[in-house]
Amino acid sequence: MLISNLKLQGLIADPSRVKELTLEAVLSLRGDLAKLDSLLLTRLMSSGTAQAEPAPQGDRLVDVKQAAAKLGCSKTGCIGKPIPYLSESGRVAA
Repeated sequence: MLISNLKLQGLIADPSRVKELTLEAVLSLRGDLAKLDSLLLTRLMSSGTAQAEPAPQGDRLVDVKQAAAKLGCSKTGCIGKPIPYLSESGRVAA
């Protein structure tokens, strides 16, 4: 059975019907869903209910006090701990 214009609600109600879609219908639906997702996200962002994070200012160096605050640990806890996936030479261990 060729079902290329099956309604989205019908697919959600009975997911087993997805296998009845043609490949062209699948591609079309995915494109439509991507467009709809973008429109819905734009609506959310413009409504003022979603709080956008400020744009990152790029990488920057931090001192031990700032690192400890960001990591939620003590200043002592930030110093001298080996990173488990790095070797002593600083290369990623195999």
